[in-house]
Amino acid sequence: MKIESLVLTDHMDKVSFHKRACELIKVEFPFNYFDESFIRAFKDENGKIIGGYVLADGHISRVLRSIPDQTKENLDINRIFEITGLWLDPSLRVGKLSAFFWLQISKDLSAQKDKDYFVYAYTLSNKKLKALYSLANPKVLYEGKVKQLEGNSGESYESVEIACKKKIKYLPIYGCLHFASKYFFSRKMYFHNIFHFRTHWSK
Repeated sequence: MKIESLVLTDHMDKVSFHKRACELIKVEFPFNYFDESFIRAFKDENGKIIGGYVLADGHISRVLRSIPDQTKENLDINRIFEITGLWLDPSLRVGKLSAFFWLQISKDLSAQKDKDYFVYAYTLSNKKLKALYSLANPKVLYEGKVKQLEGNSGESYESVEIACKKKIKYLPIYGCLHFASKYFFSRKMYFHNIFHFRTHWSK
């Protein structure tokens, strides 16, 4: 299957992305937030959006707005951006398409020239995302109940983390291994592979 990567500027494309993100992430992002953000999407040969993510400036970060003020007192908002709204069709999770996706996301993160750090959040129960992002050696800003922002479907307990942009060079490799291990191996072997991979790169 061939896919196309593009930055969304067309309103109807944003509506399609918004609808699918709402279904999968259970967050109805405000459209003014989308209009001020960078949205990368992936389309199949039929023009259907099958995945993507949102990058937003620190000044409009929903992630930072969701945590207590005292947890971000020492942060320089001018040097921060966030990644959120990430979702993937199963077809993007293995093989060459997975490699293409993670390479593109790594490029987009690196392209934020005036930023040094990125923030993100995930529910505390989502151990897979925790394992995926851990390669960037993030710092935990906050863990616990977050503020319910517009578009959120209900209460959420999350880990909010910050990482240096320079530490994402292995994200394409690790992203592929993360989904490939889930697809090809048993759960026990999957966690064994994660441990082996992280130990290898820490040497």
